[in-house]
Amino acid sequence: MKAIQLLSVLVLAGSNLTAFAQDNRQHGAHEHGTGRLDIAVDGAKIYVELNSPAANIVGFEHAPNSEKDHQTLDSALARLKDGSALFTLPRAARCSLASSDSGTPLANHADEHHGEESHGREEAHAEITATWIFDCARPEALDRVTVRLFEAFPLTERLQVQFITEQTQGSAVLSPSKPDLRF
Repeated sequence: MKAIQLLSVLVLAGSNLTAFAQDNRQHGAHEHGTGRLDIAVDGAKIYVELNSPAANIVGFEHAPNSEKDHQTLDSALARLKDGSALFTLPRAARCSLASSDSGTPLANHADEHHGEESHGREEAHAEITATWIFDCARPEALDRVTVRLFEAFPLTERLQVQFITEQTQGSAVLSPSKPDLRF
């Protein structure tokens, strides 16, 4: 039942990626280098959501205004979709990526031109959010996940993780030197 409750929170958050990111941008509610990862295991499914300052993922927090910025953002969003490369699950669980999504208000504002004052506010707090769903043939073998986000996005220094399974719940702080989460 607890997994279903967290799942509801993840689904609601995932359905409103832009609003979440805009709210955080307005209130300054993030720390560069640190992101949040929520994981829910419900039956044969694993739901994962990442909320991160854009600086951790692309190295900037302004709307892309050059070809290089556009390429960097597009590449990062594409890389975020490959959940199988970003998370290693126990082989015995036989999990496969069922779906993924990523988004940021930066992509929505890529071609807009703002005054310097407005641009400075946007640059300070842009977020990127990504979600993944994995299907597992043997969910009883799920006892851990190795997070490879640190390798893919080296500016990410720490992830604050909350997790819930049908057997347990908890939190952890992961880092490049400690990327493994045990349930």
